[in-house]
Amino acid sequence: MAKGFPYRNRIPLEGKVIGFWEVIDYAGCDGKKSWYRCRCGKCGTIKQIRADKLRDGRTKQCADCRAAELNAISLRKKF
Repeated sequence: MAKGFPYRNRIPLEGKVIGFWEVIDYAGCDGKKSWYRCRCGKCGTIKQIRADKLRDGRTKQCADCRAAELNAISLRKKF
């Protein structure tokens, strides 16, 4: 994603840890939403995450870690 013009009211999240996401840097904006490059603290995967999803708590870890967590929970319920 190309670096867009940063919004004046953008809340800087660089260096913060939100859930298991460690915010690395600002990745830019797509005209409406700001994006950040984040590293998953569980597996090290780097993804671009929308700022509003980070702030609202709608994402806490990468999809692979979430799937593994749900699989482990479902296995515990069976036994």
